[in-house]
Parts: sequence; C-alpha cells; structure tokens
Amino acid sequence: MATQDQILVALAPELASEDADTRALFLELAGARTGTAYGDNRDQAVALLAAHMMTMRGRNGLGGVVTSEKEGDLSRTYAQTSSANPAPLSATSYGQELLVLRDGCIFGPRTTLDE
Repeated sequence: MATQDQILVALAPELASEDADTRALFLELAGARTGTAYGDNRDQAVALLAAHMMTMRGRNGLGGVVTSEKEGDLSRTYAQTSSANPAPLSATSYGQELLVLRDGCIFGPRTTLDE
C-alpha cells in the first residue's frame, strides 16, 4: 500500500523536488483537514489537498487555473473562478480532482447525542 507521500509524488511529480520535510508538513496539514468520510480514498484525498496547498503556495496565493504560460520573460495568466463554482479548491487541478473524489463519496447526515 502506497504512503501519502508516494501518492503525492505520483499525482504531482513536479512536487517531488520539494524537501521531504516540507512535503511531510503539508501532508500533516492536509490530513488534519481531511475527515474519514473518504474511506479507502482518504490517503488520496490528503495527497490531493496537500498538492493543492503546495501549488497555491507556489502561486503566492493567486487563484484560478493557469490558462496560459510563456517561458521567456515569464508570463502566467490565471482564470477567474466562476460564480458557478466559487470553491477555492477549483483554483488548481489537484483541488478539482479532490472535488471529484468528494462528489463520489456519500456523506450522510450525522448527529451526536449528549448523554
């Protein structure tokens, strides 16, 4: 069974060059924000959220999907987040994959009883 770090590197190979401690930190942060409702897909959900967070960090928090990129005299254009899908996760392909994964899970109503 693959570790969360192995899944992260497989899904986002450009992040493999990041320091292992940095990847571990982002995986820990993502793990704290990812519940158990993903079931067997939880490790993948954690890796996708970590990849999303790391990608957004690389953009200095600028959102939107990259719509164009130029190498000489670097130029990068980001799409505006549509009002139909305002979720911050839609700003990266990793976040979008996490939304697809989330939509495939059944999140039933939950209640707690104080006894």
